[in-house]
Amino acid sequence: MRLIYDVQPGLLKHQEPHKIYPREELLTRARRCCRLDPQRAFLMDVIGRAVAMTSEAETAVCGMGEFMAASVYYHAIGCEKDYAAAARWYMQASAKGNRNAQFSMGFCYMFGQGVDVNKEEAIRYYTMSADKGNALALCALGWCHERGSGVVANGAEAVRYYRLATEQGNAIAQHNLGNCYQNGDHGLPTDVDYACHLFRMSSNQGYSLAQTNMGWCYENEGWGV
Repeated sequence: MRLIYDVQPGLLKHQEPHKIYPREELLTRARRCCRLDPQRAFLMDVIGRAVAMTSEAETAVCGMGEFMAASVYYHAIGCEKDYAAAARWYMQASAKGNRNAQFSMGFCYMFGQGVDVNKEEAIRYYTMSADKGNALALCALGWCHERGSGVVANGAEAVRYYRLATEQGNAIAQHNLGNCYQNGDHGLPTDVDYACHLFRMSSNQGYSLAQTNMGWCYENEGWGV
């Protein structure tokens, strides 16, 4: 199914035109949604960037339209929040190879949003997305391996995934890897200077837990600052 978005409050229409909206039309509608509801601006900026990084040829085949529809339902943009509908659209986009949708589908399975909790399926979708280089999926796999959620706990694998996501600038992974170095976890040496460096990188992106840890580092002299 192809998508037509009507971003007036409370309306989301699905129709079947002959072709999917081109990239610029999707961006225009995302910007209009930002104007209607400024609190959604950050979300729509992220979606807009994802669309902008996708060529028009790829847009028609990689499930970007389906991913946009899922995001509308998941984040209640112009309609009521509906996790079940979001999951259906994420699944369709995932089948077309959309790495952002594959991560989101994994998240839905991990936490039971719109589908029953199925941690093994969550790992499967996270892995599909991570194999395409999605930093959020890499970080999620690190979290799962660190906690043994859906997989056997493996600290070395957790660190590997966190490091891969950190290399892409993922703020959550930077924070989590910083914790590993701060505490000397999972076979890493205790290195408070490097931990503080990672916390600072994460804090600069606005991640609140890293900002809290940076405050702790400043409060305790000698902890990397």
